[in-house]
Amino acid sequence: MGFSKEQINQTKHKISFTDAAEVFFDLLAITVNDEAHSWEERRFITIGETDKGKSIVVFHTETEIEIRIISARKPTRTLKIKL
Repeated sequence: MGFSKEQINQTKHKISFTDAAEVFFDLLAITVNDEAHSWEERRFITIGETDKGKSIVVFHTETEIEIRIISARKPTRTLKIKL
């Protein structure tokens, strides 16, 4: 039995996808295209805060019916995002 992407993310970055999804309700969140990783599908990076005020960077895709979270982590100085 394998681990889900959410379980791996929770173990590695200590952020659940449930908490990560809260950034999509942050009115001050910023979303940019993730051109470096948009080979097979269009990907985005959203930086925002959870309801508890924790800053999170969320890597995701979007369709007309859903947002699929790929990864979520705390922002760091070494996290490179091209705007």
